[in-house]
Amino acid sequence: MRVASCPSPHRAWLTARFAELEPQVGFLNAIRAALPADGIFVEAPRSVAELEIVGKAFDVPQICNPLMGGHTPILSMEELGQLGFNCAVLGLDTVMHAAKAIENVLMDMKSGKFALRNDGMDFEDYKKVVGYDKWESVDERFAPRT
Repeated sequence: MRVASCPSPHRAWLTARFAELEPQVGFLNAIRAALPADGIFVEAPRSVAELEIVGKAFDVPQICNPLMGGHTPILSMEELGQLGFNCAVLGLDTVMHAAKAIENVLMDMKSGKFALRNDGMDFEDYKKVVGYDKWESVDERFAPRT
């Protein structure tokens, strides 16, 4: 088991990773009671049953981080809330989708077919998404004058 906390002036956020969850819940409760913790994050529960154990074991906010291809089951926000979770961190989902899209386009380019060329956004839409006009003004303000 690995336990870490991020101390604040008054309390802490408790994180934990367990090889097996159920026997450790009592120990984690004892640690939380000693701190006390502002919230709890248990890394990688491996089933809905484990999520339910964690969700019902603590009386402080809890987060989980379901990840495509990871150990924690992917559930809806409503289902996670019913199990006792206040937040789900989905930080890599968009990056993983983008990586897959990039891989598909690169494979299409490599094939020489360019069948996906018109499936992406056009340049004007891209500039809107990335805030191009804002960044262009930065360049105009700070670029060396020649």
